[in-house]
Amino acid sequence: MKTIESKQFSLPSNADQLPCFIEKIMNDFILLNNFPETTLFSIKWILTELSTNAYKHALAEKTELTVTIDASTVSITKTDKGNPPPFYLLSKQVNGQRINIYGCSSNPLFAEKRKDGVLYFSEELITVETIDIESFCEHFGLLIVTRSSNEFTFFRDEKEQANIFKAVINY
Repeated sequence: MKTIESKQFSLPSNADQLPCFIEKIMNDFILLNNFPETTLFSIKWILTELSTNAYKHALAEKTELTVTIDASTVSITKTDKGNPPPFYLLSKQVNGQRINIYGCSSNPLFAEKRKDGVLYFSEELITVETIDIESFCEHFGLLIVTRSSNEFTFFRDEKEQANIFKAVINY
């Protein structure tokens, strides 16, 4: 598919600047396109969660967000050279199997490592009458990105020592 536009953004060094950083991406790039409101909502959630993830977990000196828009999708890629996520080590031991990433709530999060070495995230919807807010655990942000996108993946580039998360939204 032909790329209409792609822009790269460097996360600010201070997490306190994150809300303004997200708003700037939305106002200066995303809102210039005529996306449906549900797509805008998903883009903002994904930008926020991937950026927060960088500060909270990766501890990288530099993190880049790349937003690519084509005729039918928006792709948001977060690349950092920080610590690999804990589930990455577990994923090195399996191929073609689902790994339970997050099982603390009514919606477990899984990742499946495919032949291309990429982890593909998926969730399992479970209907419950009440949700115990105390049961939410560390990787809830990954569940939000999984639910907000049509495809969410992780790849560890060992050569570059880079973590690459990618969310794709169809619109």
